[in-house]
Amino acid sequence: MNIRYLPGALGDLNEALTYYYERSPNVAQRFANAVRAEERTIRDFPEIAYSLGSNLRILRVTKFPYSLVYRPIEDDILIIAVAHHKRRPGYWKSRVHNANFAN
Repeated sequence: MNIRYLPGALGDLNEALTYYYERSPNVAQRFANAVRAEERTIRDFPEIAYSLGSNLRILRVTKFPYSLVYRPIEDDILIIAVAHHKRRPGYWKSRVHNANFAN
């Protein structure tokens, strides 16, 4: 399975990485590594994460206050958001309704 990010999800990821990097490059690297580890997990086991319905899933990023919101689509995993647990809850929901999920 391939991992793809919606543009907004890439923005989420870059925002988080920038935030961590400004405080500590080491923490930013640990966050990046944690996200990559979760990508591998969902690529290998796409149904492992908690179901949000409508074929959406959410998986916590280990040791960080973020989750990957994603949807398995045929041979791809589409990351919809890299969502912070406390900031702007549910902001990403409009992405689900507005996105074209075609490959």
